[in-house]
Amino acid sequence: MNRPRTKDRMENDGLIPYRCRRLSVEHPRSDSRRDGRSWRLDSQTRWAVAPARCRVLTSYLLLTTCLLTHHHASRADDLSEPVQTERAVVANSISLDTASGLLATASGTKFLGTRSCAATACHGGVDPDPRFTLSRRNEFPFWLDHDPHARAQFTLSNAKSQRILARLERPGESSDAAVGRLANCLACHNPQPAQAQQATTYYPHDGVSCEHCHGAAEKWIGAHVEADWQQKKSGDTDAWQSYTKSLGYIDNEDLTVRGTTCAQCHVGSPGREVNHDLIAAGHPVLKFELAAYHELLPKHWRDTEDRQRVPRFEAQLWSAGQVTAAHAALSLLAWRAAPTAEKHPDAAWPELAEFDCFACHHDLEDPSWRRQRTIAGLPLGMPAWATWSFGPLRLLADSTDPVAPRIADLTRQMQHGFGSDREKIQTAASAADAALQRWRQASGLLAVESQMRRALHDLAAEVGQPASADGTQPTNWDEAVQIYLAIVALDRPAGAIDAVEFNVARELFSFPEDYDSPRGFLGNGVPGTLPNLQPPLTYSRSRQQIVATLVELIGQLEPVEN
Repeated sequence: MNRPRTKDRMENDGLIPYRCRRLSVEHPRSDSRRDGRSWRLDSQTRWAVAPARCRVLTSYLLLTTCLLTHHHASRADDLSEPVQTERAVVANSISLDTASGLLATASGTKFLGTRSCAATACHGGVDPDPRFTLSRRNEFPFWLDHDPHARAQFTLSNAKSQRILARLERPGESSDAAVGRLANCLACHNPQPAQAQQATTYYPHDGVSCEHCHGAAEKWIGAHVEADWQQKKSGDTDAWQSYTKSLGYIDNEDLTVRGTTCAQCHVGSPGREVNHDLIAAGHPVLKFELAAYHELLPKHWRDTEDRQRVPRFEAQLWSAGQVTAAHAALSLLAWRAAPTAEKHPDAAWPELAEFDCFACHHDLEDPSWRRQRTIAGLPLGMPAWATWSFGPLRLLADSTDPVAPRIADLTRQMQHGFGSDREKIQTAASAADAALQRWRQASGLLAVESQMRRALHDLAAEVGQPASADGTQPTNWDEAVQIYLAIVALDRPAGAIDAVEFNVARELFSFPEDYDSPRGFLGNGVPGTLPNLQPPLTYSRSRQQIVATLVELIGQLEPVEN
C-alpha cells in the first residue's frame, strides 16, 4: 500500500536529500544503479534512498549538527547569558569561533555550498574534459567519489567513533560540556559556518568541501570565471594576494597556504584539537607530514600543473609542510597554555598530548633498554616534549638562524615536564612562532630546502665524532622518521636512491607485530634479541643501526648546491 510521503516516513525509510548522496554521481533524473551500489534515486521525489546500514548514520549527523547549531544560536540570542568567545584563524579569510566551533569570515561573506560548484558546465561533469586548460570540469564528482574529505562527517557515526564519544562522557556533566566536546569533533569532520553566513543554497552535510579549502565563495564565484582572473594571477604577486583576500578566496596554489589549510585539522588548531583525552579514548595521534599526505590524497585537480609551476615540487612541498606544521603546533601549544583554554570542557594543563607518547606508554620489562640512557638529555622518568613537528627545524641550528634559538628556549621550558610553567610556555611558543614566520617570509621555501640538505649532510659528516653523540642525531622515533621522510621528499626530483633501499630503511621504523609503539627503538644495545622473552623476540633497531641507515641514504642524495 502506497502511503503519502510524509517527512517522518521519509526519515524512517532512510530518504535523504539528493545532495547527501556519497556513493554515486548519476544525474538527478537517473534512477539507475551504478557499479552494483545500493543507493538509488526516487524518480518522483528526487530524494536519494540510502541503504539500511546508512540510515542510523544519516540520522545521527542530522541530529548532532542541528542540535549544535540550535544550541549556539539559542545562547547567542539569550541576552541574559553573555558568551565570551575566541577566534582562531583557519586560513586567509576564515576564522573559527572556539566556543561554538562555527566558521566565520571577516567580511561576512556567505558560504554558498557545494551545489554552487557542481553544475555540469562548471565542475560537475562526469569525466575530465581535456579541451579546458584551467579546469578538469569533473572536480566535484571526483571529490565526491574518491576524496576521504567528502566522507569526513560519516566517520563520527562509525562504531569506533561511537565508542570514543562514549568513553569521553563524564558522570553528571552538563549539556554545554557535551556539546562543546562535539563541536571540537565537528569543527574538523563537518565544519559549519555560522547560520548568518549560510546562503540559501548551502547544505550542511557535505563534509570538508569546496569552500573549507578555497574560501567562502559569495564574492569570488563570479570573479574566478572572468577573463581577467588569470591575468591578475600571473601579474604582481602582492596585488594578486590583496585582490583574493578582498574576495575571501584562498589560493592553494601557494604551497604555504596549502600547507596552512591542511594543518588546521591534521596538526590541530584552537578549537580543533586532538588532546590526550581523545587519544586515550581511541582517536589516532596526529602525525602529519604534508608531502607524504599529499602523495596519498586522490587529487581532483591536475597535479602535473603543480610540478610544472613549482620547481622541485616534492621538496618544496615538504619545506612548506615543515614550516606550516610547526606554525600550527606552536599556535596550538600557545593556546593550550593560555588560561582562556580552560573554557573547553576537556582542557587541562599540562596537556599530555604535547609530550612524547612513548615516554610513558612502553614495556616495563627488567632489564630494559630504556634504562641504558637518558632520552633527549632528560633524567630517566621525565617525559620529553613531543618533537614530531619540530625535529627537522632542530637540525637547522645555524648561529644566524633566528628560529633555532627560539625552539631551543621553548624546549628548555618544556623539559620541566608536567611541571612546566604555562605562562612561560605561552610566551616562548608565541615568540618561536613569530620568529618562524619572519624567517619563512625572509628566506622562502627554496632556502628551507637548501638549509635542510646542508643540515642532513652535516649530520652525516658528524656521525662518529664524540661531540655529536646527542647533538644533531635523532633522539627518538619522531625525529628519526621525520628525517627519513625528509630524505624521501628531497630525493624525489632526482630519484637517486633506489626504492628497495627506501623499503629496507622503512622496515626499521615499523612497529613489531602486535605492538603500537617502537619496541627497542634507539636503544644502545647491539641488534639481537630482547631479554626476558620466551621465545626471544628479535629486533634490529639499535641507535647505531638507525643512524647508519639514515646516513647511508643521505650520502646518496644529490650534492648540495653552493
